[in-house]
Amino acid sequence: MKKSLLFLIITFALFIQKTGYADSNIAFQPGNALIQDEFRSLSKEVGLAIVNIPMSPAAPLGILGFDVGVEASITNIHNNELFWTKVTTSAPPASLVIPKIHAQKGLPGNIDVGVVYSSVPNSNITLIGGELKYAILEGSIATPAVALRGSYTKLNGIPDLNLTSTEADLSISKGFGPLTPYVGIAEVIIQSSANNSSINFNSESIQVVRGFIGAKFSMVLVNLVGQVDMGELPTYSLRLNVGF
Repeated sequence: MKKSLLFLIITFALFIQKTGYADSNIAFQPGNALIQDEFRSLSKEVGLAIVNIPMSPAAPLGILGFDVGVEASITNIHNNELFWTKVTTSAPPASLVIPKIHAQKGLPGNIDVGVVYSSVPNSNITLIGGELKYAILEGSIATPAVALRGSYTKLNGIPDLNLTSTEADLSISKGFGPLTPYVGIAEVIIQSSANNSSINFNSESIQVVRGFIGAKFSMVLVNLVGQVDMGELPTYSLRLNVGF
């Protein structure tokens, strides 16, 4: 058991270390203004990078259940596009790495609630968000669990940009011993506007549909969760948490 736990911790640490944190400060630079289409593209990529990732199967935690952990998501971005080079003072990274603290709590009625917070190293990106999940089917030994989930994330730390990401998703999962794979489909709605009277952008509302697949490996109180979100900007996430 101790060796397995050590393996999980080392795996997670190597994942975080390998990603690193390139300088990803974002600001609208004087004399290097975005045009409206670039503002929309930037909003979409930032919005998809900060959206609340489920990182859990469809089954409810239960009224006594809780789940607290650390995670990191890596979203590949189009860092060579002008809209990225215009808003970063150094070479933009090939991907945005978002470390998070994520907590979830089970409530009566097959409902789970959660909160997430992040402050990205070497960046002015911070975020806070919440989620609500309802298990339509809680699942059993013979049947899968099915859940609906809604989440909301607010970007902070970038003075010139107001941006939120809202996600609604449907997922299904089935446990096989300690392993619980899950799949789902999500719609992300990104709302953005310029928070600067000297920047003349129209507000943007962007809708993106993407699928995701993941798996949770449980071992007593410690769990390891991996998830891949597929779409225009692939996102890879890994989570180490304590829960029951």
